[in-house]
Amino acid sequence: MGKDRISFSDMVRKKRSELNLSLREVSEYAGIHPSYLWKLEKDKTKVPSFLVVCSLIEVLHLDIVEVFSVFGYEDLIVGYLKEYQTSSKGRM
Repeated sequence: MGKDRISFSDMVRKKRSELNLSLREVSEYAGIHPSYLWKLEKDKTKVPSFLVVCSLIEVLHLDIVEVFSVFGYEDLIVGYLKEYQTSSKGRM
């Protein structure tokens, strides 16, 4: 694999800390229970649902490509973004 990837749990915890947001604030904005977010950050929960991941991407302004890479979907999202960028240029 070559390079070490940060886990989603670490990514969420680090970004929440950088934004100086409490567990309660992020969980409220994301629509999840604070104890669930705590467990997610401590890597003590199963893989979060797609909805939870998307909510946290939005609330914490996470890089979607980086997040999808953590779950093994980097090819999917990178391909989609390339296709979107190409089709968007034709509309200008």
